Amino acid sequence: MSEKQTSLESFFEKRERPYDETAEDSKTANKKKAAFKRKYQESYLNYGSIATGDSHSPSPLCIICGDQLSNEAMKPSKLLRHMETKHPALKDKPLEFFKRKNMNTKNRSNY
Repeated sequence: MSEKQTSLESFFEKRERPYDETAEDSKTANKKKAAFKRKYQESYLNYGSIATGDSHSPSPLCIICGDQLSNEAMKPSKLLRHMETKHPALKDKPLEFFKRKNMNTKNRSNY
């Protein structure tokens, strides 16, 4: 065998790790971080979103198109991105516009 073939074979050989994982290390590695649930803030109405769902895990609802977004999207940057990509003509509307839309939506759902 040539030198290149032996080095290629040694590449595929399994080597021992410098340390072995103990049972404690594997337990801590398997623990997942608790999911962070964002809370709705009234300032999110500036981005055309209202809160839906329960108070423990609310999710934003776009009052323009009715899209239900995930709780992770309840960040001003992601709400703004939704507004700029889906509704670019409405992104500069004042807060009163979105308040009126919200009231109209509530009135329609009552009927």
